[in-house]
Amino acid sequence: MGRGSKKGEHRGGRKKGILNKSTAEVKALIDQAGKSRGGMEMVLKRLFELADGITVVEKNGNGNERIYTKPPDGFAARTLLEHRFGRPAQSIEMSTPEGQPFPFCIVPTQRNK
Repeated sequence: MGRGSKKGEHRGGRKKGILNKSTAEVKALIDQAGKSRGGMEMVLKRLFELADGITVVEKNGNGNERIYTKPPDGFAARTLLEHRFGRPAQSIEMSTPEGQPFPFCIVPTQRNK
């Protein structure tokens, strides 16, 4: 008597496209917090402000104001770019100990249908 799944049979596990429970919970919490703070439009507005640099006015308990400028935030700018255009492709460079390109050959394989 054979064990395991038959060809083409899928047993158990999450269905394709279904998030695991912790990821779904975290996304739900972020969505809930975002709605209470003005939604995605407000988040993107804040990211643009951070990417450009902002002037901050702080008031202390005595009523005195402190005004300063925060420089542009590179992380916010990168987040906006990745949100709009996706993450850039990463490449791997391989070389021999002598520094020459590593020789390799891609061999096509035949899929079983």
